[in-house]
Amino acid sequence: MIQINKSSKILLLALFLTGGLISSNMLQAQHFEGILTVEMKGNDGETEEMSLYVKENRLRFVGALPGGNEMVPMTGESVLLRADQKDLIIFGEENMAVQIKFQELEMLMSMFNNQDSSPEEEEPSTVNVNQTNDTRKISGYNARRTIVTDTESPGSEVHMWLTDELKINWEQMASAFGGLGETLGINNLSDEFGWQMDKTPVLIEMYEDGVLQSSIQIKEVVTRTLSKSEIDVPDGYKLQSFFQMMMGQ
Repeated sequence: MIQINKSSKILLLALFLTGGLISSNMLQAQHFEGILTVEMKGNDGETEEMSLYVKENRLRFVGALPGGNEMVPMTGESVLLRADQKDLIIFGEENMAVQIKFQELEMLMSMFNNQDSSPEEEEPSTVNVNQTNDTRKISGYNARRTIVTDTESPGSEVHMWLTDELKINWEQMASAFGGLGETLGINNLSDEFGWQMDKTPVLIEMYEDGVLQSSIQIKEVVTRTLSKSEIDVPDGYKLQSFFQMMMGQ
């Protein structure tokens, strides 16, 4: 199993579930529809792959997600984000799936947060974002490098190679999160990691003291119309609510 550091997990989550407001420029552009093959590589040379099924307002990832068991409370290697329905669908075994509505999850998290009445002081950012003029062609797309460093982690660098040629509206995807974006810290990811939200990361590299530790790269892009079973809940699946799952029903 690949061991990918915390920064990698945060950035991979940002790749799928980023927060923000809908960009009018992106809405005017034609949204990509098809399948992205993402390769995750660790410093031991091992690789794992994930498939992303992308359509406007919909995003489904299938495969081994680093930190996946920490983010979703059940087994299963397929998760569907439906921004238009404001929910997540987590597919399990035997044609079972769990529906997590963001409004319900926000209410639950608010209950826990209210138990701690002490206000948190906002700390100044320790992150530095350098949008370089370095360019590369990666998986057929012209990309430009952004380098992110953090004074709290000397020697650590995150290199993000961003392209504006792959038209995916990441901002629109996460508008579904509503208040959860603030609670989870998703709304700040653009500032923290220098991700220009009208662009797509085709390669993310994590370095320690100048040595590449791990990477996440879009290796293959297939443009085609997706079927309902690929980008929605297939016929024959039984949906279980988030609270039913938590209660073991």
